[in-house]
Amino acid sequence: MVVLAADHLITDREAFSKTITCSLKFLASNDYLITIGIKPTRAETGYGYIELGEKLECIDNELFYSVKRFVEKPTLSVATGYLKTGQYCWNSGIFVWRNSTIQKSLALYMPDLWNGLMCINERLGSEEEEKVIRREFSKFERISIDYGVLEKSSQVVVVPANFNWDDVGTWNALERIYGLDESANVVVGKHVGRDTRGCIIFSQDRLVATWGIKDLVIVQAEGMMLVCHKEKAPHLKEIVNLVEKE
Repeated sequence: MVVLAADHLITDREAFSKTITCSLKFLASNDYLITIGIKPTRAETGYGYIELGEKLECIDNELFYSVKRFVEKPTLSVATGYLKTGQYCWNSGIFVWRNSTIQKSLALYMPDLWNGLMCINERLGSEEEEKVIRREFSKFERISIDYGVLEKSSQVVVVPANFNWDDVGTWNALERIYGLDESANVVVGKHVGRDTRGCIIFSQDRLVATWGIKDLVIVQAEGMMLVCHKEKAPHLKEIVNLVEKE
């Protein structure tokens, strides 16, 4: 099983395919949970990190390491230190594993989830299927597979990727995707500005006018507007929760 996210930008398809293929080859003779690591290019505070452990195997120049530890979203100074050591990867959220291995891991580390899945499995194809699925899913804890399984398991392996990768899950990613204009801005949509520097401006269908600002994210879409400092952009989940509550 290969687990892929929808908000990743991967431009080198051949190198990506090679990493996945080598991971499948590794699993042919090993019973592990593989996570694809990304070699850091900057001191990023919005990603989780993986510290590389012992080198286990090399397949077609793809190196597989044990995982020493997972680190969640470090401070800027800590992330800068990680970047200098060369012993850390970003956790991409791309996984490769055997169905049987992840099932055993779910049963061991997330027994409530596993029991709910087994309850659903027993009702598949019956008249109760939809009712049971809704009931059991509503009880599941909202937790990522990283927290629920990978950080607890001793069977995790990381392979540092040899392909270009970007997570376009935050507005700051537009700087890396679209590049900057002469004022270090990224503009998608209609914009008129003066003395505007280092901003990310995205407008779906309205004109955005700015004057005398810097380092802001301004987004207009779906009848709503967001204005925040670029430093806060990786942590927008907090304001989204507040908006939903209000």
